Amino acid sequence: MKMRKMVINENQIVRLVTEELKKSDVIDLIKRDKDFERKVKEIIADTLTEFFRVLYQHSGVFKSMVR
Repeated sequence: MKMRKMVINENQIVRLVTEELKKSDVIDLIKRDKDFERKVKEIIADTLTEFFRVLYQHSGVFKSMVR
């Protein structure tokens, strides 16, 4: 089998790296669909809950770093 090389020129790389959405654009996209908005809120809540759970479980590590 012949392997195909993927070639990206410099302009394509610059376009991909600099392409971004404004915060207001993202918020508008989320607010348009109530089911999507509810799911985003659920994902954020689950993520933060997990984040703080992990921080609490490893609090000894952080305490030892500042001693």
